[in-house]
Amino acid sequence: MIRIAVLIFIATIQYQAVAQFSEVEPENPLPRAGQSVNLLITLDKKDLSILERKHELTGEESNTLRSNRVGRGSLKITEVFKDTGDVVIGPFTFVIGGETYTTNSIKLNVRAPLPDDAREGLWVSTLRLDNQYFVVVEQRIPNSIKRDSKDPNTIAINDSDANFAELDTDKLYDRGLELISSSESTDNQFLGKDTNTGVVTYKVTVYKFRALKNFGGSLKIDRSFFIKLPKTSWIEEAILR
Repeated sequence: MIRIAVLIFIATIQYQAVAQFSEVEPENPLPRAGQSVNLLITLDKKDLSILERKHELTGEESNTLRSNRVGRGSLKITEVFKDTGDVVIGPFTFVIGGETYTTNSIKLNVRAPLPDDAREGLWVSTLRLDNQYFVVVEQRIPNSIKRDSKDPNTIAINDSDANFAELDTDKLYDRGLELISSSESTDNQFLGKDTNTGVVTYKVTVYKFRALKNFGGSLKIDRSFFIKLPKTSWIEEAILR
């Protein structure tokens, strides 16, 4: 059984909710085995997603959105997935002010971990989910390790020289993909059994886009879409469609 720890959940109680529109969405829809999973929770009275996508809102429309909101928050699955393949999560049910709000369920594609012998590189993965486009960028940069002369069991990891590439979202906008949101996390990974050579800084960034009218339906995400990526760096490309 998966144990779920609630990190944050903030709810504004609405006592006379008639209809409910509740949704759970993965922060990263393409996790790897061994990684934790963050879920974003939205509780609304009605589906006002079309109104939420508008660039400019009138005062009345802004008030409509505020009065429609019941709760926002996040859940984190702290027991990581050990196996690869499809995993179904949800639905979740919340009872607020006597009203029951039930979310949808989602399917995650848990992928194999990056190989231990790949100590440096950039990996791009893409996914279309409910008319939204996700670009997941993972990068590893080797770290240097220094042992304490007084205590050989103590090591210090130097990641100050890590220079991560950035996805050029302006260039994607020119090709018809508008950025909705992004999230990132960085940590150290120990690869293999030799800590002297197997420590890397790992960063994963998840970008969520919506398609504009000028989107051609397919786009190859290669090194030309990245800023600060050294010309000699290895990259695994992906096609967004």
